[in-house]
Amino acid sequence: MAAVSEMVQRRSGSIFRTVSAHPVGISVAILIISSCTQAIPLEDFYPFGNETFDAQLPPNDDGFAGPVNLPAPLFPFYDELYESIFVNNNGLLSFLEGLSQFTPEKFPLPDRKLIAPFWADVDTLGTGVVWYRNTTEAALLEKFMTEPQIQDGFTPSYLFIATWDHVGYYASNVNKTNTFQCVLATDGLTSYAVFLYADGEIQWTTGDASGGIDGLNGTEGHAGFNAGDGVNFALLPESDSPEIISVDTTSNVKVPGVWVFQIDSEEVVVEGVCNSIDLQPKAYINPRSGPQQGGTAVIVTGPCFEESYNIICAFGGREVEGIYISEQQALCISPQLPSFGRLTFKLTLTSTTGSTLFEGETIFFSIEVQNDNPAVNIESKYEFLIPYDLPFKVNWKEDELIPKVLMPSLGTFKVDLKLYAYKMDTEEWELLEVLLEAIDNTGEADVTTRQLSCDACPVAIAVEVSDNGGLSIGRKQISLVNILAGAAKLWSTLAYIAKPQTGTNALQSLCQEWCDSQPDNIGQDLLDRLTLCPPTVQRAQLDNRFQLDNRFIEFFHPGAENCFRQEDFNENDRGAGQQCCYGSDG
Repeated sequence: MAAVSEMVQRRSGSIFRTVSAHPVGISVAILIISSCTQAIPLEDFYPFGNETFDAQLPPNDDGFAGPVNLPAPLFPFYDELYESIFVNNNGLLSFLEGLSQFTPEKFPLPDRKLIAPFWADVDTLGTGVVWYRNTTEAALLEKFMTEPQIQDGFTPSYLFIATWDHVGYYASNVNKTNTFQCVLATDGLTSYAVFLYADGEIQWTTGDASGGIDGLNGTEGHAGFNAGDGVNFALLPESDSPEIISVDTTSNVKVPGVWVFQIDSEEVVVEGVCNSIDLQPKAYINPRSGPQQGGTAVIVTGPCFEESYNIICAFGGREVEGIYISEQQALCISPQLPSFGRLTFKLTLTSTTGSTLFEGETIFFSIEVQNDNPAVNIESKYEFLIPYDLPFKVNWKEDELIPKVLMPSLGTFKVDLKLYAYKMDTEEWELLEVLLEAIDNTGEADVTTRQLSCDACPVAIAVEVSDNGGLSIGRKQISLVNILAGAAKLWSTLAYIAKPQTGTNALQSLCQEWCDSQPDNIGQDLLDRLTLCPPTVQRAQLDNRFQLDNRFIEFFHPGAENCFRQEDFNENDRGAGQQCCYGSDG
């Protein structure tokens, strides 16, 4: 069968980082759960079609659309990053180029980077539509966060939704149709794919040109992922078999017709299975990123664990002790990390005699706590300034401190709120003050700091599992508390602690130190470049070079009624800007 002409000119997307291939081919075993429970109805799909203003492929055979630009951030797939994607009529998505091939091939395949919810010979010249769109709709982002197996704290920046809506098979056959959906999501570091198969809506497996008779037999549909390196891939168990027609009744998350995969790493991560250490399997971690200050509870999977193993996790070379959770899972808490960015995570398993049984590596990303969505939020009238000896409120995401998989074992627990200071000389975070101890994990507390040993120094607040958590049922639970207490942390963004008015002097001292390190004429040079302040508050209100800025006015400018800051800088300002404050007399 000849392929139809491409509807959109092919163009490569960008690859921004690569990793070396593994020396041997690796496939990922997938836990399959078949259930008598009814599969998901079509109404439970993510909305699609004309009502949601989706783009669509025109009726075609073997065509594709793309490259379709993806929103920021870039999309991670098999440890590479992409800015665009192709939507292929034949039941799959691809990166770098479209795919017109109608008969699926066995994975792994070189040079083809594929996400295939159902790769088979789709023909919409007779019936069916292929829809696709990007969306940032809040309700859909929240819906995705509730999908099974999505890691705690994952907040997608956008979704890409592709839907094959009652599509027929070659050659223009309309007696049987398939309906399935692929939803992609990422926050720039972690990415997921969800495959949805509507109840009773997978009715054919093969096109006529692939050896099919009445939509069955021949080379049947494939479903899974292909890294494109000729090494790494993952397939649903039913792929390339007659059982693929029952994919709407199976699952890897105990919800028939729903399959969820984390797809950003060097290999597709699939929960619920383990492999003998004799096979030297890949080690997986979830989450794959955490604050540079440490305290992230990381679930480790891949090899089969035994309670007798000594478990050591190294984050960027810094080792911590891990703990056995089950045959499929272990737990490690990240320490303070040596730097930001991409770090090597190394898992080592040793016997009771100290002999090494297993070593495996993957990648962990050390990140800054994001200002727009911190796990711990400081509510202060001075925004990023924590006032000494004055009350302020702290809110935190109480359900993100402990991985969900541990909650049935631990139940409720107490937390401590602690203030840490960043020491410039050691480049480490050090405990400054215990703000509250052994309080209920309610997600909010009123706090007052009494420690002012570092006026105007950078600080952050951590919410930690308390040593006095009241957890004492069973040896495993006691061990969990010992590992978690004082180690598992949620962090606020960077803040500064200072005493109002007197703290101003400390900040002025920092500025003076900088000035003293500059050339002798730097002060006058900057003053000569600054825009002069309007003489009165009325003139400032009318001057479009300035805008009202009363943030921190009580802190930095006690007695002032209004302050205005220079809105635009020209090239000669050298980064300097003017701020003008006015008293009650104007």
